[in-house]
Amino acid sequence: MRGRKKIKKESTGEEVDGYRNPDDKTLVDFAHVLYIGLQAGYTEREIARMYYSKWQALYTEFKKHHNMIIKKQIYQGV
Repeated sequence: MRGRKKIKKESTGEEVDGYRNPDDKTLVDFAHVLYIGLQAGYTEREIARMYYSKWQALYTEFKKHHNMIIKKQIYQGV
């Protein structure tokens, strides 16, 4: 990569909760991830070792189960 100049691209990223996101990447709220994991019965250590994709899959199932409990529904087709 000799001879090439790096050109800085001017960012137009939005601010989210006072933090600037210059690359327009998705921000992860780690407090939310931890809170939901603890509600699902995992320890903080187990949550920290999970891949985010695994946590997302578990969260989706936890959300379905939680909504069934809150709405007092029964399992159908089990």
